[in-house]
Amino acid sequence: MAVTVKVFGLLRGITGPTVVVEGPVETVADLIDRMSSRHGAKVKEELLDEQGNLDWAYLVSVEGQRLNSLSARIKDGDEIVITSMLAGG
Repeated sequence: MAVTVKVFGLLRGITGPTVVVEGPVETVADLIDRMSSRHGAKVKEELLDEQGNLDWAYLVSVEGQRLNSLSARIKDGDEIVITSMLAGG
C-alpha cells in the first residue's frame, strides 16, 4: 500500500519534490502524520494552522479534487498534490 505526493512551494524545500508514503494511509491526517514522522515537525507547521486544521495557504488535492479536511479519505495508489496557494516575488 502506498500513495505518491507531489510537493510544490515552501514545503518542497523540506520534503523534496516527490514523497512516496508506504503503509496504511487512509486520511489526510494520516498522510501529514507520516510525512511529519519522516521529514520532521516542520511539515505539520507548514500544513496546519494554529487550530490544527489544514492551513488555507496550501491546496491538497487528489485526482484534481481539493481535499478540504484532515478526515478526507485517501486510497492506495492515489497521487496527491500539495501546493502553496501563495507566491512571493
